[in-house]
Amino acid sequence: MGIANGSISCRMFYLPVCLPENWVECLAANAAPEIESLEQDAIGGWVTTRHLLDRNITEESVTFGEHGMFVLMSAARKIPSALLQANCRIEEAAEIAASPSGYITKIRKMEIRKAVSERLLPEMPPTLGGLAIIVNPESGHMFATGISYSNICAIRAAFLGTFPGVDVVEVTAATAALQRHHILARDLAPTTFVDGPPEMLFADNLGPEFLTWLWYIMSESGGMVGVEGCSIAISLDGPLTLVHDGDEGAFEVVVKHGKPTLSGEAVAAMRAGKRLSSAKLTLARGDEICSAMFDASEFIFRSLKLPRSDEFTMVEKACERINMLEDFFSRFLLVFDRFITQRAKPKLWKPVEKAITQWIADGCGTGKGQV
Repeated sequence: MGIANGSISCRMFYLPVCLPENWVECLAANAAPEIESLEQDAIGGWVTTRHLLDRNITEESVTFGEHGMFVLMSAARKIPSALLQANCRIEEAAEIAASPSGYITKIRKMEIRKAVSERLLPEMPPTLGGLAIIVNPESGHMFATGISYSNICAIRAAFLGTFPGVDVVEVTAATAALQRHHILARDLAPTTFVDGPPEMLFADNLGPEFLTWLWYIMSESGGMVGVEGCSIAISLDGPLTLVHDGDEGAFEVVVKHGKPTLSGEAVAAMRAGKRLSSAKLTLARGDEICSAMFDASEFIFRSLKLPRSDEFTMVEKACERINMLEDFFSRFLLVFDRFITQRAKPKLWKPVEKAITQWIADGCGTGKGQV
């Protein structure tokens, strides 16, 4: 995870139950096995951020200010498919040449493949992987580079195995609404931004609804979004992904290159009932500028670029950038708070819904209004 430098692809999690006070000792007790113990089956466990083989988990090695940072390491031996296939063909060719019938059965081919795999696997070098995790034990906020479903499952299993009773909940539009405002997404009234009946709201399309709202707010306010007595500068750019769960037309449209937010293609997609699902977001406050590709359906940030750190040591850089990461998510969630507060109250939402509908009819701020 590029904490000291580079971009970050990550997502945020909630810890419904705080970590125990001896969380460092729990990590150390579940440290990854020695790499020499790796045989046919994969191994895994916790290591420090120094490198993927550093099993020396101590207060000093995993504590950065008020945050903890560590890595879920996995190791396995894997045979390259081309190498496995070539060796299987050699064995098959030898048996075919020795067979009176001149062929071998599928069952025999499967047996050959199994025997070749067992022969080659011990010779393969270990393949290492790691999911970096940052956790604030006091606030219960967590960030992880695991953004796929399989990564999330691995992280949840590792946490439950290390800290019994401590589960992790990935932050999405629905879970953020519940956690921060005690609002259930399924209780929100259906809405629509085009002529036609309102669409039923599901937990996974509240995010695109939020990003569509943000595009409208940004367009109408000149990029300044007011939250809790201050303003956050936000810009939105392509590639844009627009989605629709209806029965007709394309389910997804991607608009990229040039100026996607000013394109007729994006306007046409919005008028067809689609909603903005992903886009490049840039948040600025003073001289601090952060940008990332934001997937609103999953609340995932890819290639998140944080402000440059002026610290000299790696530990100081890591601490500063961890604070920058948490500050970025805090500002972003403040913007989400403004949306969900309006969305949950029909008296507040109806005028906004009407305004967004008119904004789309007028060309989403591009001047390409309907004739």
